Amino acid sequence: MAARMYSIRNYSSALWHYGATAALVTGSVLLGQPWMVGAALAVTGGATALSLNVQKKFFENSLERHPDIHKDSPRLGKIVEGLYKASGLKADNYPVYNFRVKKSKAEQGVFGGLMDKLMDMMGQTHNAAAINLSKPVIIVSEPLLKLLDDNEEKAVLAHEFAHAKARHQHLGMPQRFAAGVARMTAGLARFVEMLSAGVWGIANAIGAGVLGILVVRAIHPNGKLMSKNDKSLSLGEVQKKKRVSAFANALGGAATLAVLTAYNPVYLPVWMATKALKAGAGLLQATFSRSMEYQADKGAVKLGADPLALATALRKMTLVQKRSVEEAYGGNLPRRGFLSKAWKQANSTHPTVDRRVARLAKMAKKQGATKERIQQAVKGKLEVSQDNNLSREVIEKMVQAM
Repeated sequence: MAARMYSIRNYSSALWHYGATAALVTGSVLLGQPWMVGAALAVTGGATALSLNVQKKFFENSLERHPDIHKDSPRLGKIVEGLYKASGLKADNYPVYNFRVKKSKAEQGVFGGLMDKLMDMMGQTHNAAAINLSKPVIIVSEPLLKLLDDNEEKAVLAHEFAHAKARHQHLGMPQRFAAGVARMTAGLARFVEMLSAGVWGIANAIGAGVLGILVVRAIHPNGKLMSKNDKSLSLGEVQKKKRVSAFANALGGAATLAVLTAYNPVYLPVWMATKALKAGAGLLQATFSRSMEYQADKGAVKLGADPLALATALRKMTLVQKRSVEEAYGGNLPRRGFLSKAWKQANSTHPTVDRRVARLAKMAKKQGATKERIQQAVKGKLEVSQDNNLSREVIEKMVQAM
């Protein structure tokens, strides 16, 4: 009998997030005009339908399949077969896919080329994913297969099977659509108020914004980095460039806002309201995603995975990434302030590894695992070969993509 993925808590989380997103949509409707809502519905609906159709075709037809007996995982086929049966999901010959794209498919059109690059980068990291627009598409990278032992591999794949079984892509779709409508409606409302400032108001606002950016570039100690290509910079310099660029854009944006408000005093409150709506939509999507990650961890255990194996797998992935980044930066890692860290976590689609591991430890305790075994999985030293480290080239791609 296939495991059930949903509890009352999961249903409550979905209802809460749907309700909160509906409130944001209501706020955007009150902020805008009927035609804005109609335009947002039409554009967002069309874009969503097109995107889903293209993604479905791509993921179901363009990825290479892993062999059942993989050089880094001789039991891969058996593990996946067991998870298909435990989950009740149906698939021909129990496939599991690589992130590598078939070149003949990727070369067809702009989308194929873009996805080829994205999937290539993901395939070089320790990654797994589940796409379930119709049939399940379970994807795992070769570096991850090399990193994990059989129990850990089963646990990570079970997590992805739980996503597919729970149909999380479908569950999150209404919220993403509604949030998109809210953001576009708010954006149109702000655009209309900007137009109310008149031609001279807009021209002066743009000039003020550009001037603010140029001032930062001229007087900031790292301002010269803004004109340089990332590929010509070290990782540390890329981070400095990102920070100074963010500061310059913030100053330029503030100057633009001030001028537009001087021409149209209504613009400031509308700007603040739209910013709040967009931030709220992003936070709700992030918290909903994190709740589904917790659900998938629990679902993995229901599918027969060892919660402590999933805990050590998560710790291994974190260890390798941290070690690789430190090596790439030469030990001089960029520092983040408290507020920056808090905001990043609030907008993260995944909970912290520490929180996930703590929950997995509680599951293991309920299953009867000994205190010593739990402690070893949660805090014990991990023996991970340096061969599993990500290359500097991959780290650079990750930094530039952030």
